[in-house]
Amino acid sequence: MSIKAFDTAVSGMRLASTKLAASAHNVANLVTEDFARTQASGVEAKDGGVNVELSTASVPGPDLVADVIEQKVAAVVYRANLQVVKTTDALLGDLLNTRG
Repeated sequence: MSIKAFDTAVSGMRLASTKLAASAHNVANLVTEDFARTQASGVEAKDGGVNVELSTASVPGPDLVADVIEQKVAAVVYRANLQVVKTTDALLGDLLNTRG
């Protein structure tokens, strides 16, 4: 059960990292003519967690506000999932210590 929590949290961290990278890519290309924004989204995985899907916005053009918000949200989501990983690690360590 705890290992499943670890895998799920890692998939959340992967999604947050991809969202941050896509947003940074969008900001770096803010003044590129006819640039289409890249968007990362999470799709529920069959066995739990999330799978990352990348897509391109249908309408070209910058959206700096959306990208800054996306970066902030990605940072919070990453930290939350990292805390789950740390807690799962601690619980597994405690479990192994009580059985060993």
